[in-house]
Amino acid sequence: PLVFHSSYYRINLSKEAFNVVTVHDFIAEKFYYKNKLSHWMKKFAINNADRLICISESTKKDLMHFFPHINKNKISVIYHGSSEDFHKTNSTKLIEKFNLNEKPYILFVGQRNSYKNFNTCLKLINRFPGYNLITVGGSQLNRNEIKLYNNNKNWKHLGNVSEATLNELYNQAYCLFYPSSYEGFGMPLIDSMKVGCPAIVNNSSSLAEIGSNHAILIDVMNDKDLFSSLDIVKEKRKDKN
Repeated sequence: PLVFHSSYYRINLSKEAFNVVTVHDFIAEKFYYKNKLSHWMKKFAINNADRLICISESTKKDLMHFFPHINKNKISVIYHGSSEDFHKTNSTKLIEKFNLNEKPYILFVGQRNSYKNFNTCLKLINRFPGYNLITVGGSQLNRNEIKLYNNNKNWKHLGNVSEATLNELYNQAYCLFYPSSYEGFGMPLIDSMKVGCPAIVNNSSSLAEIGSNHAILIDVMNDKDLFSSLDIVKEKRKDKN
């Protein structure tokens, strides 16, 4: 038979096709419903798939919540891998290029939507001025962010960068800070783990699952726990050296 594997909610309607659909997350279902067509296509693909792949146990749990009628035997959990672009390196070219050698920097990677809890990052930097905040990726800074950016000397936004640049940033970062409330998987976490960059993450969804034995998990993003986490990173770096 023809095996049709869709990584973005598509179905081959041929009777000869065996449809495999990868389910990434349920961000839209949990946080917003803006695109009805996209939601319909996702629902149609999941309901008509012969086999479903979830990228984490957390996503599988959500799948069973939103689609309780789905046969569990059709579902397999297959984790993402990290690109070969991410590896350990001693290069400091970026430190010089972006003038990042003033003080240790905390790295934030990805979108800054509400559930990503980016405001917690700004709070962290304001509370702990001994660090810089480097943000990478995501959309362009909005009006509110531009105002905050112009008034915060400890925050540097690099925008979209190459994988090679991101690899160096992971390698030279004091730590990755990933306070997102919900992720289907969390690629920045696994990429940072691959290069040995300590990670402080929200103890929720797939982040708790993927980073269980490696990341520093925080239940409540308050000053006390953030300070303790940065202290743990310091000890980890001492042991590493």
